[in-house]
Amino acid sequence: MHRTGDYYLSIGDHSDVWKAKLDGEPHEVVLKVLRAGSGNEKWIRALKRSLLTYGENWIRFEHENVAKFYGFSFQHKYMPALVSPFYPNGNIMQYLAAPNTEKTDADILLLVQGIARGLEYLHKRGIVHGDIRGVNSQTHV
Repeated sequence: MHRTGDYYLSIGDHSDVWKAKLDGEPHEVVLKVLRAGSGNEKWIRALKRSLLTYGENWIRFEHENVAKFYGFSFQHKYMPALVSPFYPNGNIMQYLAAPNTEKTDADILLLVQGIARGLEYLHKRGIVHGDIRGVNSQTHV
């Protein structure tokens, strides 16, 4: 796996998101590289254990409205990166703000229904997302 750009796509409260390519695969992915803001080794170990549990849960999900999880990348300093699909239209906020695309109320309703179906799928499996907002909702459109 290798990053495909010199700059991150976005930066969040706790991570940087980079575009990458899986070796031998035609599609691009994103690497969500977590930033551990503490040099405390005990805290970093606990965070890594939590991430592994998170990944073990996420990798089992198969639903059209839940992003696929490909696994972890350990090529990024001391914190693992979460690997998931790259969505060329970005998150829903970026998609809706993009110029030159016609979005009807019906289109927007379908996007919201997709989010609800994905959440329903997770909730039936005892998973609470905990950070539902537009920038965390990708669009396949």
